[in-house]
Amino acid sequence: MLNKDYSARRKKLLTEINRDSIAILVAAPEIVRNGDSTYLYRQNSDFYYFTGFSEPDAIIIFAPGSEYGDFILFNRPKDKAKEIWDGGIAGQKDACTVYGADSSFPIAEIDNYLPKLMLDRTKVYYDFGKSKFDNNVIAAL
Repeated sequence: MLNKDYSARRKKLLTEINRDSIAILVAAPEIVRNGDSTYLYRQNSDFYYFTGFSEPDAIIIFAPGSEYGDFILFNRPKDKAKEIWDGGIAGQKDACTVYGADSSFPIAEIDNYLPKLMLDRTKVYYDFGKSKFDNNVIAAL
C-alpha cells in the first residue's frame, strides 16, 4: 500500500520544478565496516523523504512529462541469493506497486536512460559533490 505522505511530497516537488527541469536524487551508499560486513544502513534523508525507500544502490529521477512518467526509480533487481544474506530487495515490480514509481529499471541501466531523460531539459537539480554518480550526470550533460 502506498504511503500518501510520500506521494504528496513528490507531487509538491513536481509542481515546484518546471516541466523543462529534471531532479536527480541518489540513495546513500552502503559503508563497509570490515571484510564482508557493513554498518547498519541509513538512507539519504532527502531520498527517503520523497520515497520511503530504504535500500542502497538506487537513484530517483523526477522528470515531469517524460515517457516513463514523472517519478522514475532505478534500483537493484530481485536476487534470491543476495536476499538470503542481506534481506529483501524491492526489485522493479515493488518499486512501482509499493513505492509508487511510475517506472522502475535496474540501477545498472541508468546510463542508458539518463541522457534521454535529460534531453531538452533546461535545468538539472542535482547535489554535486556528495556521490560517485557526479561523473555520470556530467557525462549525460
